[in-house]
Amino acid sequence: MSLNLQEAFLKYNQKHKLFSAGEKILIAVSGGIDSVVLLHLFLQIRKEWKLQPTVAHFNHRLRGEEADGDEIFVRQLCEKNKIAFFVGSKDVGAYSKAKRISIEMGARECRYDFFVHVAQKYKFDHIALGHNANDQGETILSHIIRGSGVRGLSGISPSRDVYIRPLLFATRKEIKNYAQQQNLSFREDSTNADISYQRNRIRHILIPALARDFNPNIVKTLNRLGENMTKIDEYFQGQGEDAYLRCLKYRDNRKIVLDIIKFLAYFRVLQKYILEFVLIDLKKDYRILDYKTFEPLCHPTNILGLFLSPSEDEPGTFVWLSF
Repeated sequence: MSLNLQEAFLKYNQKHKLFSAGEKILIAVSGGIDSVVLLHLFLQIRKEWKLQPTVAHFNHRLRGEEADGDEIFVRQLCEKNKIAFFVGSKDVGAYSKAKRISIEMGARECRYDFFVHVAQKYKFDHIALGHNANDQGETILSHIIRGSGVRGLSGISPSRDVYIRPLLFATRKEIKNYAQQQNLSFREDSTNADISYQRNRIRHILIPALARDFNPNIVKTLNRLGENMTKIDEYFQGQGEDAYLRCLKYRDNRKIVLDIIKFLAYFRVLQKYILEFVLIDLKKDYRILDYKTFEPLCHPTNILGLFLSPSEDEPGTFVWLSF
């Protein structure tokens, strides 16, 4: 039985409370099939839900005429449907080189900075992205290869901050079927076939091999793994926050003091969550506390030697200074 994508779209929204009637939603549309289908699904319900869907398109200036063609396509799509359209552009190649990061990372940073700028300036409630179940599976496999922990294996969240991903439940095949049924036109990104990118090697080589030789439903299986890991991560976050508050002895805007005896009494997995809450309290990015950072930091020798409080503080405490 084929999936009714429109019905599943609304059920997924209801399950995760992604958007509500009357809200202003900025939809990121690249011109590819996922974002075009996402826009179409929103357009089908905009009157009934009293939504104000608006499109944002970012030109990375990486594919010359092809990228300009994407921009023209999206602009015409918006004009046809009588919806507002914002376009941004940046030399991602130069930006990435200056920051010494990959083109993929540079493109993501530039794109998301543009989306957030538009959303904040025009007071949008959400930014809708077109990630699908295959993207989720690819992300989880990428994190497995990298050796991620529980949070990494949770994959892409249906919502985070201002971002929502209302198509995360649907496979690429289901999205393609919907596009064919609705006779939707879309653009093909030639770089999606370039296997010099790890993501494309996972998409075009690894997942097909796993589906062929081990599990034909590998995408759905990986998504189920992500959902299970999300539940585990949510549990540990709750336990970690409670443990952090029990260990906390002092905090201000530059220093956190923890009771080292209480801290060491917790399992290592909770110690990591405790330190993540320390970083959050210090307004730092908790993601810097990866395996390579955490393991040496929490080695007993380091904890008892490097991180015992200095003499001016109460003995038997664990001090985290801002950095």
